[in-house]
Amino acid sequence: NVLLGDYLGCYKDDSNRRFEWPTSGVRALKGDLYHNTAECVKLCVEGNYKYMGLQYDVECFCGNDIDKIKSLGTRNPDEGQCGMKQQGTAQYDAFGCWGGSWTNCVYDISANY
Repeated sequence: NVLLGDYLGCYKDDSNRRFEWPTSGVRALKGDLYHNTAECVKLCVEGNYKYMGLQYDVECFCGNDIDKIKSLGTRNPDEGQCGMKQQGTAQYDAFGCWGGSWTNCVYDISANY
């Protein structure tokens, strides 16, 4: 079962978090789940969220309020935060980016419903 996501862009974040989930802290995908994009999509779909954010190379966020998610504006990819460790790699080319410091790579995952 393929979980779908369409890349919407690279957006700024702050300590007030643009996504609704997790409600506090972050959900880091580490160990065997490192860079497991499907796991983040799965977590968001199970929570009935339409949008997924990947941040700081390991963090997964989910939400439904796209206006809030985009409210701080886009991050300039030239700043190096829209794919912190993957730019120019097969991972980056295959699934957009995994974000960076206070930067979410945002995906529309509503096609999974």
